Amino acid sequence: MCAHNGTHVDAPFHFIDDGKKIDEVDLNKFVGYAYVTEHEGDINAAPINLGGADGAPCRAILMSL
Repeated sequence: MCAHNGTHVDAPFHFIDDGKKIDEVDLNKFVGYAYVTEHEGDINAAPINLGGADGAPCRAILMSL
């Protein structure tokens, strides 16, 4: 995990030649329910459950490290 992970959004254009530039990305992609949690230890690519504590689906996890 890099030092600036989670501090900004990279536009799809950053990774995909014909991807959208950041001013072309719908702002609604950045609004919605998020599961907020604390974490100790390493973070890796293991599968995670994106459901909130009440089981409601969410599209994001905000993590305090």
